Amino acid sequence: MDLARVKDESGRTIALLPPSTIAALNLRFEAITSQLLAAPAKAEALRKALALQLRMKNSVQTRADFADTAALFGYAHYKFRLRGLTAYALFASAAAAHPSLRAALVGSRERGPPAIASVGGGPGNDAFGAMLWVREYGHGGMAAAYAVGEGEGEPPLLQVYDCAPGWGTVVARVAELGGLRIGFDVCDVCDPLSSAPNSALLSSVGGAPALAPDVVVFCYVLNEVMNTCVEAAAAAAAASGSSAEVAVAAEAPSWLRFVDDVWRAAKPGTVFLFRDQHERAERALVAHFSSEWREGENYWWIGGEGAGAGEGEGDAAARPAKKQKSKQKQARQQQAKQKQAKHAPPPRALAALKPA
Repeated sequence: MDLARVKDESGRTIALLPPSTIAALNLRFEAITSQLLAAPAKAEALRKALALQLRMKNSVQTRADFADTAALFGYAHYKFRLRGLTAYALFASAAAAHPSLRAALVGSRERGPPAIASVGGGPGNDAFGAMLWVREYGHGGMAAAYAVGEGEGEPPLLQVYDCAPGWGTVVARVAELGGLRIGFDVCDVCDPLSSAPNSALLSSVGGAPALAPDVVVFCYVLNEVMNTCVEAAAAAAAASGSSAEVAVAAEAPSWLRFVDDVWRAAKPGTVFLFRDQHERAERALVAHFSSEWREGENYWWIGGEGAGAGEGEGDAAARPAKKQKSKQKQARQQQAKQKQAKHAPPPRALAALKPA
C-alpha cells in the first residue's frame, strides 16, 4: 500500500497514512475552516493570529494574548487542518504500537466509544481529528456516537480544556459546523489539578469511572507552556519572598506536577497521549514516572524515526526561567532552529496506559 507523509510545521515526517485517507481528512477539515471566519473580518483575524503564533512558537505567550476572540478564530483557521491531521495520526500510531492501546482507543460494544479529553486543545482540532479516527476504526455503531442528539443529558464524549475562555466560542462553532457534541471548560496546566481553575477537569477525571475520559490528549501544549509555567511560578514565589519556592518551581515545573495529578486521578485503563514539537517534555515525563512506567509494558514511544532534537532526559524539568531575549536575537535563533529542524530526526510521540 502506498503511504504519504504527514509532516509537522518544521517539515519533519511524524506519520505515514494512505494518500486517499489524507485527501478525505483534508476535505473534512476544510469543511470546518472554510466557514470559521466571515469575509469582512477575516484579514484582521488572520493578521492577529500570525502574531499570536509567533509568540507561542517562542514560548513567550501570556494569558492576555488569548483574550482576543478574533485572533483565536484566525489561529483555528491556520492550524485546524494540520493539528487535526496530527491528532488522527497520533491515534493511528498509538493503536499500531500495542494491542492494549488499540483496544482502549477503538472502544467496544459493551463500553461504547471512548470519551476523549483534549487538554490545551484550543479550538477543538485535536478532539475533531481523534473523533474522525474513532469513527473510522471503532466498533460498529460508533459513527454517530459523537453527534448532536446522541447521549443527551450526559457529558459530551468529546471535551476540550484550555486556559483561555475565548476558545469556548471557537469550540462551540466547530461543534456546530461538524454536527458534534463537544464540551469546553477552562483548565490551567500551570496550576495543580486541585485548584479552582481545574475543578471541571478534576470532576471529570476523578469522577464516576463510567463518565471519566478514556483518553487524555496533550497535543502541542506542554512545550508551549514550559517557560510560561516556570516563569509564573518563579514570579509568584518571588512576590511572596520565598526563595525556596523558586528552587522547587525550577526542579519540579508546575506543568509536570499537573500531568502527575491527572495521571493519579485518572481511572485504570486510561490512555495518555503526548505529542510536541520535540521530545523535551516527553523525556521529562519518562524521567518523572521512572518508578512506575515500564517501556513496552505501560508506555511506548510512537511515531518518528529517532530521538528528536530536544534536550536530554530530565533537562526540561531542571531548566530555570530565562530572561526574555531581544526580538532580533529571537528571530535569528528561530531561523537557525528551523534550518536545523529540516535535517533533524522527527520527534516521537509518547503513549502511556494507566495500569489496572
